[in-house]
Amino acid sequence: MPKGKLLFSLVVLVIIMTGCSKDIEKEIVGTWQNAGEEGDCDTNMDEEITFTSDGEVIGIEGYNKYDIQKTESENYDYAILSGGLEDNAKYRVKIDDDNHLHIVYEENDTYDFDSQIACNMVKDDK
Repeated sequence: MPKGKLLFSLVVLVIIMTGCSKDIEKEIVGTWQNAGEEGDCDTNMDEEITFTSDGEVIGIEGYNKYDIQKTESENYDYAILSGGLEDNAKYRVKIDDDNHLHIVYEENDTYDFDSQIACNMVKDDK
């Protein structure tokens, strides 16, 4: 009997942990505002960035489409930006436990969320 209770507890724990995992593809959809001071973000990022459910991005100069690429890292996934004036670009993205979006341009693993060009954003709940 105790083995059955232990097994049941483990199954419930796995279900809870799976249900709590972040789904960046759904969570990133919406309008995000710079949480820092004006001008904190990379120069090609506006103070407001919008990701739509149909893959459109507004507010990052030179791009108008995005696609999320999952990584093995627990620390970030990628938003692959395309369309518009530029070729494709890779941005690291992460939504933390406080529901802040962290986004930074990825260039040969040079930049991270602590870099000066990284942007910390909060969702605009309009």
